[in-house]
Amino acid sequence: MSASRKKKERKLLEAEQASLNSVKTGKEKKTGLDRAFRDVLIIVGIIVLAAIVIISFVSCRNWNRKNATVAKIGDEKISASMMNYAFFDSVNNFYGQYGSLAGYIIDPNTPLDKQVCTMTSDGTMWSDFFIKQAGETLEHYYNICDAAERDGFKLSDEDKKAIDSVIESYEFQASKVGTNLDNYLSSVFGKGCDEDSFKDYVTLQMTVESYNRYFVEKYEPSDEDALAAYNEDPTKYDTVTCYMVTKTASSFLKAAEDGSLPEVGDAEKAEAKAAAEEAAANFDTAELSTASYTKVGVSGSYGDEAANWLFDSARKADDTAFFANKDNTEYYVFKFVEKDDYNYSTVNCRSFVVAPAAQTTDPDAAKEEATRIYNEIKEKITAENFDEVAAEYGLTVDNSENLTKSGLDDAVVTWLFGKRSANEIKDFSSDGSYTFYIFDSEGENCNTLRVKNTILSEKWEGITHTNEISYKETNFKYIRTDMLTGNYFS
Repeated sequence: MSASRKKKERKLLEAEQASLNSVKTGKEKKTGLDRAFRDVLIIVGIIVLAAIVIISFVSCRNWNRKNATVAKIGDEKISASMMNYAFFDSVNNFYGQYGSLAGYIIDPNTPLDKQVCTMTSDGTMWSDFFIKQAGETLEHYYNICDAAERDGFKLSDEDKKAIDSVIESYEFQASKVGTNLDNYLSSVFGKGCDEDSFKDYVTLQMTVESYNRYFVEKYEPSDEDALAAYNEDPTKYDTVTCYMVTKTASSFLKAAEDGSLPEVGDAEKAEAKAAAEEAAANFDTAELSTASYTKVGVSGSYGDEAANWLFDSARKADDTAFFANKDNTEYYVFKFVEKDDYNYSTVNCRSFVVAPAAQTTDPDAAKEEATRIYNEIKEKITAENFDEVAAEYGLTVDNSENLTKSGLDDAVVTWLFGKRSANEIKDFSSDGSYTFYIFDSEGENCNTLRVKNTILSEKWEGITHTNEISYKETNFKYIRTDMLTGNYFS
């Protein structure tokens, strides 16, 4: 081998060894292009990492808005989205109850969590008031659903179609404003609300409604069961009607010179007793209203002695007596009117009301218009066109099944619960309004109905009030407490 060839081979070996050494030590020489590429990779990596962090943060926040536990009912965790639906319903129900007055009670342009609630005295905000209302509703819902599950109750196909119909109606509303359902629900009820959670809420409501009907059908007592329960303890179902006034010892206290009041003593108790004796001897009913009580109700409020006296079979109309509480600081004076065993037939009927227009600047004109409509209807109404005439004037017909005497004017009771024939019509006037009644038929015996309802109510209470709600207030930030009611209700 020539010297020049050996020299070339030696250089190649040296170059190869140098290359291997540079790989092992990481000290391979970098060109300018290599360094630029490395810097680009670093920057891209930082951007990707930042994006991952931001996406993770937003996803976590949205997950919390939807799923964060804001309360517990038994083993059931209540999510923020579920509370938002119930919260919205509570506000909606409030506006439904108070109507146009709600706008004066709640400022529609101030967030609910910035307004002091006028319905409480502890300085809480309206948002706290509605969270409590929503919580009580959910407590009711979940306890009933637990009872339904224990009872083996399942939603029917018709119930499921009704749920789908509700979802479809919201999808339609979303399409009208050019968005999808998730975005629409989020904008209406709060961030994090979506189709899945909303369907859960609607299903919860449907289960409560359907199980209620199922429960009545399954557990309604027979007439024989009701009679046996009544005969076991009539005072549980009968009521007494009476007048009652209270005389309190504290009302006879005399203030000291500094305006302070001393504690109630024997002198004040004696004066209260004397006042009760006077009231019993000369009972004045001119400015009083009667009230009806069960025996349990009287015992709980005024003591067993008063209850036994009122429900004694020897009681006669206008009997009077007074009774003291345990420490003789209050005296209750009763005037007996009557005892009611509700042994009469209820009524099945229909009715509608012609009333002056509400919220008018001219009440007299509104009354005149109501009277004009009443006179027109009176001239044309018959049993055959009763519903059609009401519809003609935009009036709603109330279908009453097993209507009782409670809450009705005496004149209405006298006519409606007298000897009536099917399709008889009668109208009554009161305070500028007119009510038309059409008698359909007799209903159930009122006593039997009351006993059945009491038995069902006691059983319902026993199975649907098992768990109380507890709150996790740190997660209330995920509830839409900053709602502006003016954006939704008017």
